[in-house]
Amino acid sequence: MKWLREMYTGEKLAGDLPSILHRIDEENGEMTDLCRLITLSTAQQCQLDILPVKEITKPFYRQADLAVVGIAADRKEAQTVVTRMLEDCMKAGKGGQLRTYFEAMGEDAFGSREEVSVRQS
Repeated sequence: MKWLREMYTGEKLAGDLPSILHRIDEENGEMTDLCRLITLSTAQQCQLDILPVKEITKPFYRQADLAVVGIAADRKEAQTVVTRMLEDCMKAGKGGQLRTYFEAMGEDAFGSREEVSVRQS
């Protein structure tokens, strides 16, 4: 699993992001009801997935090389975060193609959970 170093973050989690990321346990899905991860979709024909943390513990997701690009407190906040992503994507001239937008950032834009900071808008 790789994490966008400058993470798109919902307002409810932004002030406590390092603590929250530290508490996410990829092996047993701790914090299952406390946040949603926004990832590049595992389906090529889709752009993003919004997943409860508990989903990343399922075998399918453990085997997939997930790229986490955002985090939010709940689904509603995740939708707001995705809207911010789309706005940035449009400004970058990617025409709403979020997967292309994030892939164009290159591998250096991604790292481990410990390297994540809140993206400044």
